[in-house]
Amino acid sequence: MGDKKISFSKEVAETLGLESAVILDLYNQKVLDNNSYDNLLSSIEENAKYLSVEKIKSAIDKLVKYKFITVRENNGKQDFVVRSA
Repeated sequence: MGDKKISFSKEVAETLGLESAVILDLYNQKVLDNNSYDNLLSSIEENAKYLSVEKIKSAIDKLVKYKFITVRENNGKQDFVVRSA
């Protein structure tokens, strides 16, 4: 990730949790590969090494549940689209 900074509001962190807020910010920075769930997971692991796989999966589920990330089918594959926070 280099010198990139992660930034989110206190309200986003309070509402979604820190892990989800971090992932949403990485998404908004367009540093995550969202071509598939596995690519998304790997990309988050690479860019946020301090988050465990379990916390990442839980955060992705929360972001999908609250429609910050939507899953769409594309030729039989799932890809993810992020709604602006």
